[in-house]
Amino acid sequence: MISEPMRKGHVRKFRKGFNTTHGSKIAACARLKHLIETGKMELTSKSLISELKAFIASGFSFKAKSGEHDDLVSSLLLIVRMSQLIADWDQRVFETISGTHTEEDYEAPLPIFISSTLS
Repeated sequence: MISEPMRKGHVRKFRKGFNTTHGSKIAACARLKHLIETGKMELTSKSLISELKAFIASGFSFKAKSGEHDDLVSSLLLIVRMSQLIADWDQRVFETISGTHTEEDYEAPLPIFISSTLS
């Protein structure tokens, strides 16, 4: 299970997991926008794209239009926050989301051979 680290000066009882605040939601939305615009994240889910189209700015925050859902967008924002936390410990994830990963660093997976002969 991934949990956010406890912030300095936190006095309340600390709850494991991710606590979404106004600031963390805005930061995750900005990061998601950057990942999509730079081509580091490609969306193929029609329902997610549909929800993103209905995900609008409302005052100083973001939410779905009235009568629409934003469950998939909210879960994607949590994934973005998790990837940022994992990037602190894993250099490969950091290079992938920060853009320092080059094509020369890519290692192709080993091929899989399937024999059609039965014994």
